[in-house]
Amino acid sequence: MIGASGNVATCTVAGWAALRAGAFEPLGLTTMAPPLDGLGLVDFDDIAFGGSEVRDRTLRNTLDDLVAERVLGAEVAGHAEAALADCQRWVCRGVEQPAGSDAVQAVREELERFKSEAGVDRLIVLNLASTEANGAALPARWDELATALRGGLTVSPSVVYALAAFETGAAFINFTPSLGSAAPALCELAEVRGMCHAGRDGKTGETLIKTALAPMFAVRRLHVDSWFSQNVLGNNDGSALSDRARREAKLETKRAAVDDILGHATESIVNIDYLPSFGDWKVAWNHIHFRGFGGTPMTMEFTWRGCDTALAAPLCIDLIRLVDRSMELGEVGVLAHLGVFFKSPMGSSEHRLAEQYRTLCEHCLGTDGR
Repeated sequence: MIGASGNVATCTVAGWAALRAGAFEPLGLTTMAPPLDGLGLVDFDDIAFGGSEVRDRTLRNTLDDLVAERVLGAEVAGHAEAALADCQRWVCRGVEQPAGSDAVQAVREELERFKSEAGVDRLIVLNLASTEANGAALPARWDELATALRGGLTVSPSVVYALAAFETGAAFINFTPSLGSAAPALCELAEVRGMCHAGRDGKTGETLIKTALAPMFAVRRLHVDSWFSQNVLGNNDGSALSDRARREAKLETKRAAVDDILGHATESIVNIDYLPSFGDWKVAWNHIHFRGFGGTPMTMEFTWRGCDTALAAPLCIDLIRLVDRSMELGEVGVLAHLGVFFKSPMGSSEHRLAEQYRTLCEHCLGTDGR
């Protein structure tokens, strides 16, 4: 896990341990409900967690904060203590700035060490780091990118990790809006190395609602003129998004879905603001202006208040289990059937939540749904 001591990574490990102990219900987990619960996915006993972190912070520090903010119950700490300690001993210093081939090699060595010493058969790199600003375009072909790296080119940390993952024989999941493995040269490298990958930007809250609600307007031919969204959050992700360049990268993935679903351009404004007092809780206000029969103007308004971490962690667990299955089956390249978990799904232009879920089930279970 990149960003191993962050809220989402810590909640993922703690939640995995609590589920393993039967300490709480598997709410929010698609893979633990019919029809996907019969796939025979990796068991909760059969995984080792490790990662990288750029801050001087432990997973236990973060768990204490999550309990204090009532994201997780105090009883979870007892079940999670051993799992967090096991993960912590595999956490190394992360890549924080754009870097070159030396950093790729260093990350690769860390991944190989973890895989060997932890005794795992299949390795997945899960990007949970803060959103990066959009950078310069990379060479389009893998051989061109490899040559540029040898010549001193530096790339963003998410690209460093994706490169190292594929060169190590690991899958890559990009839960962030950062570039990661989405660049064409990286997609080519994944194919060459026989690796699979998925992303980008976990669909946890407001965009989840939009991709469920927007199809209603399209089906009933209610013309949406404008869709205004105001998001406020106060965790570390919110702090990172107070940087204008990082915020713009995030907004790109949040804006895409509605117009694609509706089939026409809308006056769409999405704002993200950081207020530390909100902590890990995010509030999103939405105002939709639409027209019905005879052009009659109407509005819909809703408020979404959710905990980013508690919404994201079960998605991470689902993705780990599903990507592990893809590796076991020998699937290669972009795992487009996992688009239901992402705001900007790689390998697919489909944003409608119900259709994405149908694609997931059909891919995993067969078109007859059994």
